[in-house]
Amino acid sequence: MSFIIKKLCLVEYALRDFGGHYFNYVNSIYQAARYQSLEVEVYGNKNASEQIIDAIPIEPTFEELIYRNKMNRFSKFFIDPVLANFHFYKDLCAISSRLNLQNNCIFSVTVDHSNLIGWVFWINKFRENFSPVLILMLRFSYYDVNKNKWKPSVFWLRFGLWFLSRSKNCQNVLLTVDSSNLAEQYRRLTSLKVDVLPIPHTHAHISKAHYKNINIGPIKFVSLGELRLAKGFAIIANAIQILRDNNQLDGLEFVLQCYRGEHDRTGDISLNLLKELNLSCVKLIESTLNNKEYLDLLESSSVILIPYSRDIYFANTSGTFTEAMSMGKPVIVTDDTWMSNQLKDTGAGVTAKDQDASDLARAILEMRDNYTSILAKARLNCSNWNSYHNSISFVEEIKLISGNVTGQNFTDRRCERQSQA
Repeated sequence: MSFIIKKLCLVEYALRDFGGHYFNYVNSIYQAARYQSLEVEVYGNKNASEQIIDAIPIEPTFEELIYRNKMNRFSKFFIDPVLANFHFYKDLCAISSRLNLQNNCIFSVTVDHSNLIGWVFWINKFRENFSPVLILMLRFSYYDVNKNKWKPSVFWLRFGLWFLSRSKNCQNVLLTVDSSNLAEQYRRLTSLKVDVLPIPHTHAHISKAHYKNINIGPIKFVSLGELRLAKGFAIIANAIQILRDNNQLDGLEFVLQCYRGEHDRTGDISLNLLKELNLSCVKLIESTLNNKEYLDLLESSSVILIPYSRDIYFANTSGTFTEAMSMGKPVIVTDDTWMSNQLKDTGAGVTAKDQDASDLARAILEMRDNYTSILAKARLNCSNWNSYHNSISFVEEIKLISGNVTGQNFTDRRCERQSQA
């Protein structure tokens, strides 16, 4: 007898405001699950804003898992992961009675070394074969492709995966990722099965309205997200300065979101640079946007700028890229990343060299000079993209893979394993 989901519990410890894509991700699953007549509960951050709680019914549950002192290497790599996992485990225990109900499926939206061990301790609280079905989305890459080696924090991730493989309830835990590159990396760290899921937060319903509007006037390049080196804000700022110095800003407009999340000295310097340039074609948005504001800006854009750093986004996916593809928006992305791989054979965007402002300036001009043809290809590609990456497909995949679990109150089935790639 296979497992059938009746209630889906979404856990996202970072869901506190509209920053990042936490809300977009969770809300898309929430809406799709309800559409399919599933009962849904959402557990978010204890500091969730009123705007978030008004937008989606969440239970403020989890403490911040932000490290206390990132400049202290001993604390960062030894003390902080232990504390983070302990606090996460403690918060899980507080809601155990609500999570562990028959036919419950728990989906943890963001799993990394700061909470994986907490999850394993929690699942081990239950008698063998009597734990809820737990699906863990392993969100981040721990491999530095530029240096060709694992990052130090992989120690805790590897330990968590080993600990899970020895768990008495391992058969009720499913590991998932959202890119084949990530899957390959995690399969080098564990013999447990790793499934690849579609990305749920797409906006296909908006794209058709945008199709009616052929771009007239300046081409509007939009960058979304916080002020971080990995997000390429410094490269964008330097590229705009190069274009200004070469008198090549004709027909270009830039709207750059640059709210401060983590402190980033390079980002601050780049932001000050753009303010000193004081260009009429550059608009800066130094705050987070609510869901409507975010979608309005995305819809009004001509091109989405995503020159993210290769060392992180070789395997990591991008929510902004996913949304751009779903709406038929041309993009500029970094060479040899997950994003550039998605563009192969589509012509839906232009690529630029990693951390190279001059090459990004070239890519911007290439986009301007060929915008009509690239836009047509992006629009043609979006139907194919949306056929797989959408919230309904995501929930169907969740139901499919959880249906293979026979451990919950049924039989004593050991972990499914697969050979390492």
